[in-house]
Amino acid sequence: ALSDVQDLSRRTIINLTNGSPGQARQMATLLQSQKGARYIHGAIMVPPLLLGQPTSVTLCSGPSDVFRACTSVLSALGTPRHVGEDISQASLLDNALLSLMGGIFEGWVQALAIVQRGGVDEVEFATGLAGPFVKAMADWLPRIAESVRDEQYVGGSPLRMQLEAL
Repeated sequence: ALSDVQDLSRRTIINLTNGSPGQARQMATLLQSQKGARYIHGAIMVPPLLLGQPTSVTLCSGPSDVFRACTSVLSALGTPRHVGEDISQASLLDNALLSLMGGIFEGWVQALAIVQRGGVDEVEFATGLAGPFVKAMADWLPRIAESVRDEQYVGGSPLRMQLEAL
């Protein structure tokens, strides 16, 4: 167990497991303060099948000098991306992106059920309409984020449009 290890002062630990920002901070405290290790916390943002591809992204947080020293090792997984000095940042962003992915997949399964019920070919729907639609909607993400950041929920909001449709 890690508690049995006395000295990690000449070691760099890279943790790429899923967890909460609080868990990342706890691990950093244990490894850096109590054991003397250099520590990077990260999150692999693709399923195992896609590891090693240039489009595979691994989010990493922690000291930038430690990240730079580990970049060649992390590059074997895909593209490592340093997201901040705060050790908990990779976990926070991982959880945010997984939340986004969950909503997208849930909506996608519902959309497929609707077109299937209506006799529309699912693959044709995906390539001909849904794919281009999702790409167009991605352009709205910065606009919606700006509205949330600025707390300005006025005209043109797709959320307002959905509410009015109900």
